[in-house]
This record gives sequence, structure tokens and C-alpha cells, in this order.
Amino acid sequence: MSTQELNNALSASKLFTMGAAHGSVSVAGGWGQTAGHGPFTSLYGLGVDQVLEYKVVIADGSLKVANKVSNPDLFWALRGGGGGTFGVVVEATIKAYQDVPITFQEFWINTTTGANNPELFDAYSYLHTQFPSLVSKGVTGYYYLWNGGIDVKMMTTGKDSGEANVRRIWQPIWDKLNASEALNVKMSLLITYPNFKAFFDGRFGPIESMPDMDFKQRLNKRHGPGGDGNEAVPKPEGIVPLDSRLLGAEHFASPNLTQALEQANPAALGVPMGGLQGHLVAGGKVMDPDDDTSVLPAWRKAYVHVIGIKTLGMRGVDSLRRLAPGSGAYANEADPQDTDWKRTFWGSNYVRLSKIKTKYDPEMVFWTTPGVNADLMEARSEGRVCRTATPAVAMARKTAPKNDNTNALKVDFGGTSNPQTEAGDVEGIKPEGGENGL
Repeated sequence: MSTQELNNALSASKLFTMGAAHGSVSVAGGWGQTAGHGPFTSLYGLGVDQVLEYKVVIADGSLKVANKVSNPDLFWALRGGGGGTFGVVVEATIKAYQDVPITFQEFWINTTTGANNPELFDAYSYLHTQFPSLVSKGVTGYYYLWNGGIDVKMMTTGKDSGEANVRRIWQPIWDKLNASEALNVKMSLLITYPNFKAFFDGRFGPIESMPDMDFKQRLNKRHGPGGDGNEAVPKPEGIVPLDSRLLGAEHFASPNLTQALEQANPAALGVPMGGLQGHLVAGGKVMDPDDDTSVLPAWRKAYVHVIGIKTLGMRGVDSLRRLAPGSGAYANEADPQDTDWKRTFWGSNYVRLSKIKTKYDPEMVFWTTPGVNADLMEARSEGRVCRTATPAVAMARKTAPKNDNTNALKVDFGGTSNPQTEAGDVEGIKPEGGENGL
């Protein structure tokens, strides 16, 4: 069941659950099994923190109940080890919360002297230094650097909601930004919704209006028109290269923050439609989970996940890696060819995850890449996935093995051959939030 379907069903009971920022994402799938961030996870915890129990079919065909007392090692692994890795989850029991009013605000920070004004990145950097304080006041949300402007979309809930409270929280920040003659801050929307469903419908649209990503469309995305791959040449749909990094308070305090953010921006190299997408979805409850999970430990020290959009063939967010060398990235929104992928996506938990993977799936029935023990398998040229003939060599490689979906290797830049120099619209990237409404 998807995020919005579940919350629609719960709304009559005045309850809601944590989910992704797009209503079609499944709660119990790769989102909740890898980390799972969403609009209010800084207030209630990551997706991995919501699960009380899984029922999962493992590689030998048996059904396991996984919770704190039954198969606790498998339960730990399923909460952070990655989707499609340890078995097929057929049922999940998750936490629900009492419904609350939600105030949404959007404002823009624009330059008055052109898109390349260095004061724009001073402002972008300054926002980051304010995030720890803002999270402590109940603020969560998203911010985008596109086309010479910063689009900031933030929320407060419950006792922290309401226009008066939002203005009280943000006014000192707006005053600081407006003090620069090179910047202009403009509020575009400030609205309070009575409950979570009203917020979701208002910002994202009712699930009935979303494109129906049915099974046929999923086949088309993987194999091309015709579904089975025999009737047409495979065609990628909206595959956009990403690179990302989790950042916390220690990184915001660095004197190199502004430079690192500026160098991480794909638009700085002239990449059309490139930009930075920031998620203020951590801190708070993410830093104070109720129990231990296998999620990347860097999440527990971070406030934001910053994504470089359209980073193929460039340095990606290497400047953020230098700024935060001991951090990592959310595996679901990252560069799959990261050259330190095990540590980047699972950190110190990888060794234990590898042992649990071997225990429950010794024959590698479930294979995903990048994924735990992914380098024990390889996709061969004839299309088969087999055990690697040289496991020691494979495990010594810096990057994860490529998968058997050739479409995933074909990035669509609107028919252009050089994404760094030639313009081309990329499906799914909309500078003002687009379909997602945030």
C-alpha cells in the first residue's frame, strides 16, 4: 500500500503515518527498508523507526515473523539494510500518530544582480547554519537551488503551526537576508491545513489524480514499449543521475561550507536544469530513535540530505565529500557508482549486515546493486546474473557491480549527447517542485 492510500484510509480515524514525499511510494518497500525520509521524519523518525514488525518470505520459501523478539537479527537488518535484499516483505506493522494541523510556507530568495551573484550562495550557506535551531522549533521541509534562486518550502505542525508562529520563527532570518541589497526575499504562500490528509491533498494532489504507475508502465520503464522487451527498443523514462551527501551541524560550522555547496552545484558547470535539492528531514527524532536499526549511522548525526541533480560526467558532490568525509548518503537517492559504496550507504553496519545476508540468503536468491553482498554476483554480457568467478577481485573493486537492467545505464538528456554543454529537458525534474508539490 502506498503512503497516500494508507493515510487516506487512516484519516477518518484522525491518524496518520510517516511516508515519502510522494504518495505513490510504498511504505514497507525500499523506502522504509533503507532509511525512509519524508516531510515530517525529523519530528517522528525515519521510515526504519516506524516498523514494529515484518512478515517476510525469505530465500528458502519460509515465512518469518521479524520483530524485537522473533528473528531480531533479521528485523534489525530489514530496518536499514535495503529493500529487495533479505526477502519479500508481505506485511508490515508500523506506528501511527494522532492527526495534527500543519502550516506550510513557501518563500523565494532571489538575486537582484544576476544568477551568478556570490551572495546567493552566502544566503544558501546561511540557511544551513540556521537549520539546527529551526528543527528544535519544529520546522521541517525542503529547499531547492534552481536557476539563480532558492525556493524554500517548510512546514510546522501541532503546537508549532499557525501563521503567527511561523512569522515569529522566520522573521529574524528574513531580516538577515533582506539586509543584503543583492537579495530579495518574497513569500509566495502561507497556509494552515486542518490535518495531514488536507495537507497532502493540497500540496501533492489527491492520489486519484496521480499518474497510475501500473504494472504495464513498470514493464515499459524497464523494457520499453511492448512490456516484454521483444516488441520495441528499451527506452529510459526520466532516469536522472544524482549524487548526494548527509550533512550535520559540524559541517554547517565549517568555514568551507559556502565554497563546498557552490562547487557541488551542477549548474556551476553549465549543466542545463542542474541544481541542488535539499531535504531538511533529519535531526530531532531522527537523532533520538527508540531502538537500534541498521540504517546508515550518519543519519543519526545529520540534519539534511543534499542532492546534486544531473551530475553525470562531472565531479558530482565531491566537494561535500571533502566537507563531510565521515558521513554518507541515502542509498535510494545517490550515485550507484559511488567509489566507497559500502561505507557511504551502510557505514559501520555493513559487516554485520553481510553476515545476516549470508545467514538468510546463502545462495544469493535476492540480489540488488548497490546492496549488501552485491559484489558476490555479476550481470554477464548475455544478460544472466551469476555468481562472480573471482569474488576476491570483485570485493576489492571500489564500485558496486552494475545490474542487469540496461535501461538504468542509459540516461535520457532529451536526446543530447553531452549533458554538460547541450540543453535537454529531463522528465521528472521540475524546478518548482512539480508533481510533488514541495
